[in-house]
Amino acid sequence: MTSPLKLNLAGPSAVCAVLAPLLALGCTLSSQSLTGGQEDTTGGVNSTGTKDVDTDGTGGTTTGGDDEDVFDGQCVKNSSVLSSLDVMSITGQTAADVLAQAEGEYSGIIRYVDSGIVSHKNVGTDSNVTVELLYGGGELRDLDAVLVAPCGHEGPCPCNDSLEIDVTLKITSEDGAIAETLPVVLTSTPSGDSFFFTPYPYVYQYYDPDVSPGGLQSSDLEVNDGTLKQVVITGTFSDGGMTGELNAEVDLFGATGLGPFAELAAVTELSDAACGVIRDNACELAGCATAQMRDVYSNGEECECDSSRDHCVASGGDGAATELWARIDPYTGEYEVVAFDAVAEPLGEPWTPCSELPEVALCQCFAGMNACP
Repeated sequence: MTSPLKLNLAGPSAVCAVLAPLLALGCTLSSQSLTGGQEDTTGGVNSTGTKDVDTDGTGGTTTGGDDEDVFDGQCVKNSSVLSSLDVMSITGQTAADVLAQAEGEYSGIIRYVDSGIVSHKNVGTDSNVTVELLYGGGELRDLDAVLVAPCGHEGPCPCNDSLEIDVTLKITSEDGAIAETLPVVLTSTPSGDSFFFTPYPYVYQYYDPDVSPGGLQSSDLEVNDGTLKQVVITGTFSDGGMTGELNAEVDLFGATGLGPFAELAAVTELSDAACGVIRDNACELAGCATAQMRDVYSNGEECECDSSRDHCVASGGDGAATELWARIDPYTGEYEVVAFDAVAEPLGEPWTPCSELPEVALCQCFAGMNACP
C-alpha cells in the first residue's frame, strides 16, 4: 500500500535556508512535522505557506507564483461565510461534524527540544500539559479552491477546498512555561492532500509571544542562527487525540527557517481511536503504548507483509496479535489490513477483526490470521 507523501526536512539550519525560498514555506527539522500557513484573505500567509493576493477585490485570493515564477502554481481561493454549524460545506461535512471531531480538553505531555534552529530554556525536560480547543460562536467559512496555473514541478500542487472555523486554543503546561490562550483558525481539508498531508482538522497559528498574554516569552528561546521573527503553533485534532508543536520562525540571512522548540501530544481519554491519530514518535507523550504494525497487501498472486512500523495504541501487550485487523484508512477512505505485534487484544475502534469482515479481500489473506514474521 502506498502511503501519501509527508514533508520531512531534516538537517542543519543551512538546509532550511536553501530550501525555504525555493518551496516558499517554512522549514522544520523534526520528523513528520506540520508545515504550511494560515489562510488570510487580506493578503497574509495561507495554508500552503505562500502569500495571498486579492485578485479581484471580491475576497478571492491567489496563492503561489506569478507570471515570472510559477513554481508553486496559482490557486484562487474564494471565501464564503456559512450561516450555521449545520450547513453543509463544499468539503462534504458540516462545521458541527468538524467540531465533534476536534473540540475538547486534552491531557498529555509537552517536551522541550532543540531543533537545530531554536531551543527553549527548558530544553531536555518534560511537563504535563492541558490543551483545550473551544468553539464560542466564531465565523465559519468555506474556501472554494481553483487551480488556475499548474505548478512548475512534478511534486504535490495543493489547491484544495477547505472549511475554516474560528475557535480558541488554550495550551497550559504544569511548569508554567506555556500558558497561551489564542484565537486560531481550525481548518479541515478532508481530501488530506494539502501541504499538511493530513485528513484531520488542524491549526497553524502565527503569534508574537511578547504581545499575546501567556507564559511564553521570546527571551525563553535561544536561536542558533539568524533572528527570531515569530512563534507558530501547529496541531492536528481528531477522535480524542492531538499532536502539536510550538515552532519558531527565524530569519536565516534572508531566507526563512522554521523549527520546533516544544512538541506535545495529548488525549481526551485513553483509547485506541485517540491514540491512533497521535504521531508515531509521540506515543509516550500522550500516555499511549507503541505497537509494531505491518501492512498486509497482495501482489496479485499471493499475500505479503510490509516492513514493520510504529503505531500508537491504548495498551501494549506481549507477542504478536493472533489475527489480522482492519480499519478505514483516513487518507484513502478504503480498508487497510494489518498485523500487529506488542499489542493487547481485542483492539477498540476504529479497528475491526478481519474475522468480522468477510467482504474485505485482504482480510482473506492467511485465512485472516497473523502470519507476518
